[in-house]
Amino acid sequence: MSKEIELTWEELEKNLIKYSVQIPNGCEKIGEYLRNNNIEIAVDNINNLLEGLNWIIRVKNFSLVENIEFPLDIVKILQIWADFNGKLAERNYDDAADILEYEFVEEFAVLNKN
Repeated sequence: MSKEIELTWEELEKNLIKYSVQIPNGCEKIGEYLRNNNIEIAVDNINNLLEGLNWIIRVKNFSLVENIEFPLDIVKILQIWADFNGKLAERNYDDAADILEYEFVEEFAVLNKN
């Protein structure tokens, strides 16, 4: 991990905030694709979001190793993600979109308050 992350914590935090600002728009687009039954495009965008979420988890792990306070509740975010996936599995695309647009996005708002 430390080999992958050669940035300072300040640089990581700056990148995290920069990324988190894009999350609401990305989730809104995914929601629109789901509601309009453009599932293939939605899945491509969901995969991109998942890639970003994996990066955020790596940053969280780095913060734990370095004993740095990290403002996101990763456990809650992963629970919301599980709920989202459950709705996708049920093909309940409207509820899946709502989870992304409201619950998931809300968890990242803490990063944008600074």
